[in-house]
Amino acid sequence: MKGRIAKFFSFKGYGFIEMAESKDDIFFHTSSYPVTSTPEVGTVVEFKVVETPKGREAKEIQIIPSTPGQAAEA
Repeated sequence: MKGRIAKFFSFKGYGFIEMAESKDDIFFHTSSYPVTSTPEVGTVVEFKVVETPKGREAKEIQIIPSTPGQAAEA
């Protein structure tokens, strides 16, 4: 799946990813985010969605580099 970071709460260690295909944002925990980066609102990412007892969650998140002069699609 592909989406864009919509919200990130650094003090809580989690955030939400918005997707064009869904009206509901997907929860993610920083443990699923690349350790080399800090999540930032607006970053385009790819991820897998898993069902958990609390609902859907993004796992195996990868950052999609943006190309200068080209808008990234989510």
